[in-house]
Amino acid sequence: MSLTFDYVYTKKEEYSEFETQNRVIDVVVYYDQVLAAQDDSFTVQIIKAKGNRDSVVATGSYTFPSDPTTNFVTVSINLKDARDSSNIRLARRGMYFAKVVDDSLSTNYEESPEFRISLITSETMKERWLHGLTLKSSDILSAKYQPQQVTGVEILEVTQGHPAASFMLHYEKKDNKHFLNWAHGQSIEISATHPIYPLKEYFLPGENGAAGITILVDPNILPSSDVTESIIIEASRMDDDRIREFVDQAADLLENVQLQIFLEPTVCVSEISTEYAHGGITSNDDYDKITTAISYYGVTPNHWVDVKFPFQYLLKVDYLTGAIAGNEVVNIDEQWIEISYHSGYVQLVPLHLEMVFNYLGLIWAPELWGVRDLPNFWHYRARAGLREVPGDLLELLGRTAAISILSVAGQAYKGGMAAQSVSRDGLSSSISFTSSAMYGIYSAYINDHKTWVETHLPALINKYRGIVNRVM
Repeated sequence: MSLTFDYVYTKKEEYSEFETQNRVIDVVVYYDQVLAAQDDSFTVQIIKAKGNRDSVVATGSYTFPSDPTTNFVTVSINLKDARDSSNIRLARRGMYFAKVVDDSLSTNYEESPEFRISLITSETMKERWLHGLTLKSSDILSAKYQPQQVTGVEILEVTQGHPAASFMLHYEKKDNKHFLNWAHGQSIEISATHPIYPLKEYFLPGENGAAGITILVDPNILPSSDVTESIIIEASRMDDDRIREFVDQAADLLENVQLQIFLEPTVCVSEISTEYAHGGITSNDDYDKITTAISYYGVTPNHWVDVKFPFQYLLKVDYLTGAIAGNEVVNIDEQWIEISYHSGYVQLVPLHLEMVFNYLGLIWAPELWGVRDLPNFWHYRARAGLREVPGDLLELLGRTAAISILSVAGQAYKGGMAAQSVSRDGLSSSISFTSSAMYGIYSAYINDHKTWVETHLPALINKYRGIVNRVM
């Protein structure tokens, strides 16, 4: 009898291989206890949530040692184990999901909500590089949590001057009509709208017409009976998703501009194409970067054919195909490929007689055509990047991201106000709220991070990128 999975979720919404407290993914699997029996088993797959959604980076399994006494079980998967046969990391930063598959019936499965794998989690970012700062706006308020019991309602905006405290959102259904009121204010009728476009905005005033909230309502999913829910209004703060965006932007800056190396193993393809019989990729396949095809520059006497990839830290070449005007003329056997990891330089060394004949053809064909250089000849799928992200680069990433985060958070605090001065009975207090880097509210933290980056970046560039010589 096959298993029946009810629900699957992960205990956290963000993980990182480089943080001890966040590198183990705990997948909680709820199942029908009646249908599960001793020796039944299932597999948990961690899969990239992009493309065909079939690129598995890690797996775990569970077998019932006896008839289950509970309706759930937790399977733990360590990201340190997310490696391929060449010991290359598979879990690059991005979105993932857990898929639980019945071992006796592969079409019987359940998927979890998506979660994120990061180089640095927002939790660690706040603790280590943002120094526990709240990153709150002084003037903008928002709901700490969106309504859960009053379904179909989303709080979009809290008007200026609204107190920060807990208030009641009340839903009432009367004579087949829907009403909402906020903080014991005026009840507002929610009208049915066009069924295809049901969403509509409303303003709910507070008591005696005081400051209120703007809401977005879907009348199709309002509660079936009267409901009252407590909502906390507090100073708006930078949320975890926004912090993650800054970390991703900082990682892109380091990879594309400052260091010009991939911080983690990255799947690079020369183009999206299915023209080549021995290789090719579609937009739904697993890849991270579209780079460039590589030109063929003939053969230097007494040297093997060489290919210089357009990136350093070349880990593995999944396929390498030579083509002219879109027509494949040679496919390179994986056994030919000798890689120089740091430089991204490849030499093609044939191993047996048949390969040698193919190799000689590769050498002589351009000479017979009367040309030595073949533009955009080599097409490939390759993996490049650091095998592990060392601590000094994580420090550089955290501090680079913190500079942007603190700059934006400083602008949000007392936005539009340069300073505030209070004086009474001979005592005075003056506070500056300017968003400048030198005198802003977070300026001390920003300058500390900037000084570290400016001091260490040149040495890190020399250490990880070095001097790259390219001969054309």
